[in-house]
Amino acid sequence: MTDLAAISGSVQQILGTEFGVAATDPSLPSPALFPEEDAAIVRAVPKRRLEFAAGRAAARMAMSRIGLPPKAVPKANDRSPIWPEGLVGSITHCEGICLSVVARTHTAIGIGIDIEHNTDLSPDLENVVCRPDEVAWLDQQPSDYRGAMAKCFFCVKESAYKALYPITRKVIGFSAMHVSFNLDGTQFLAKTAGSKPMNGHVIRFPGHIICLTVIPVEDEAITRC
Repeated sequence: MTDLAAISGSVQQILGTEFGVAATDPSLPSPALFPEEDAAIVRAVPKRRLEFAAGRAAARMAMSRIGLPPKAVPKANDRSPIWPEGLVGSITHCEGICLSVVARTHTAIGIGIDIEHNTDLSPDLENVVCRPDEVAWLDQQPSDYRGAMAKCFFCVKESAYKALYPITRKVIGFSAMHVSFNLDGTQFLAKTAGSKPMNGHVIRFPGHIICLTVIPVEDEAITRC
């Protein structure tokens, strides 16, 4: 069983009290959605409805952690969350967990979080996810470490894209983002052609890997280039 409290607590510890973090179980019933949220998934299959509702429940729990009342988080035409005015956030889900992080806009201008199963990335996907220089870096890693780090590239790029997209509204592929890690693989830098390097964290659990990207307010002018 996924330890929701341990996972959300680890993310909260990294971010601090200006951020709200919450996790929910998508296999359990969630509180009712706001009408504008429910309309976005009226044709969704039951599994997707459960994930969506659990993600919105996690978002509202995260709002409460920073003293905000529950508000709707509708879905845009591009499927990204529409956060309430004055708020930024991110939602991610994996089997057994939905996780959300939120903050006021004076704290951050972008947040991206991604959770994946802590398994190796399929070798067939390495050249899709990783740039040639990143594949070269993987070639230098121990064989029993390579697949896990390839999966980490995927998770990092997903989280960084989630943080950046609401600011730029530009769709970018995996090859457009360069990622590098610190020595123990717990922190990273992610960079695109139009952004300042984005700092982030990697958190590993027995069953899951979480990557977290936060774009601080002072980076707004450079990130919008």
